[in-house]
Amino acid sequence: MTLLPCCTMEEGLNYPEPSLWPYAEEDLEEPKVMSLERFIQNFSSGGKGEDKKDCLECRLVGGLGCIGIGCYIAAQARGTKGVNYGGLMCLITRLVTSSKSSVFLSTRGIIMEQDTLLEALKQCLVPPCVHGNDRPITDSDFEDYKSVIDDQIALASKEFLSSTSTIHLRDDVISTLVVVCGQHSTQSPWTTDVSVALCQEIFDSFASGFYEQNERTVFQEPKFMKKSLILLRPHLLSTTFKCNPAAVIAYSWILKKMQSPFLGECLSDLLPSALIISDDFEPQNIKIGFDCLHHIIENVALERLKYFGQDEVIVDALKKSLYQTDPEIVASQLPCYVALMRKYLQHSTSLKANQFDDVIKTVLFNMYVENKYQIRRIYATNIPAMIEARGPGVIRHLSMLFKVLSEYALEPTTTVEALKALGQMNKVPKFKTFYFLFHNFI
Repeated sequence: MTLLPCCTMEEGLNYPEPSLWPYAEEDLEEPKVMSLERFIQNFSSGGKGEDKKDCLECRLVGGLGCIGIGCYIAAQARGTKGVNYGGLMCLITRLVTSSKSSVFLSTRGIIMEQDTLLEALKQCLVPPCVHGNDRPITDSDFEDYKSVIDDQIALASKEFLSSTSTIHLRDDVISTLVVVCGQHSTQSPWTTDVSVALCQEIFDSFASGFYEQNERTVFQEPKFMKKSLILLRPHLLSTTFKCNPAAVIAYSWILKKMQSPFLGECLSDLLPSALIISDDFEPQNIKIGFDCLHHIIENVALERLKYFGQDEVIVDALKKSLYQTDPEIVASQLPCYVALMRKYLQHSTSLKANQFDDVIKTVLFNMYVENKYQIRRIYATNIPAMIEARGPGVIRHLSMLFKVLSEYALEPTTTVEALKALGQMNKVPKFKTFYFLFHNFI
């Protein structure tokens, strides 16, 4: 891979040892002048200034402290307003080559090391399933991949563990590593026991070194998470996510590792994929989408959710599945409503109707007509939290609540949950009188 300099050198420069410099002379442009402040900023940040560029020259400047300080003092002594960066690089190159280029060769070795690791990780990415849009995926769709993945991940693990710069990995290497580990984070049709264990080992080693260096986890760095999500984005479109189930799993894994307040900084990169995945006909995908939406609601402030009406989009997505009868979907959907109500109605004492009353009315109706014990149990488990989240306003649904809870309280499989709901109603101040009458009634 040819690296082009972002900070060029003077034209016609004669290198003492041209073979040690990786750029062709025709690649070199006119010298750029950089202010002292900008030069020192690049130097002090290890070669990453305001423009966030990261090139070989910048890393050399960041690493060769004595040379950088010497250049700064020399420029200051001349009283110049700017530093000819090309001239500085000429000086650095000659000093490096005069000392047998040990530092330069070490830097180039690190770059080649990381390129090799990146290529090894790319070979571990799960390929698309061509039949994903036609039918549910099966183990046979990934037989070819599974036959080689253990060796591929073992090679990537060897490259990673033998690397001398695992703490200072490039952004593209980190984002690819996170995606690969996410794809192999759980047992799936494309994983093996070996691949899951090796990816866990790689990520644990990386996470440990990253935390020691930065005093925070990689999931607390929105920059790296955004790059990982950008890498996944082409595989999570409405037309592609069905063919890329591994990308869905990786996305879900990354999302659930992120917590408040860091998740909110990536909301625009996270929310669309969760909405797309939940808008499907396969229960498994709907469940994954709702679980992701629930995690987003729990870890993003209401004010940020309201930006551009994103909260309304979430409510509309949930309403589409209000009449679903699949147990997994119902169990994933109801906590989303409860979490939203808690954020909207926190400390509310108003009895006025709001957008959640229609949802509660539909849920209570579904509870009343449902005859499957498993789903009735799920409804009964979630209704106490829904009563608590709605607060005093739940009195608007008194009639239907009496009817539903009286039936559920008499059913052995849901008695405990119904009594918990009654106990929760008793905690609502304006409900105590009604609870006393209802308790005597049953």
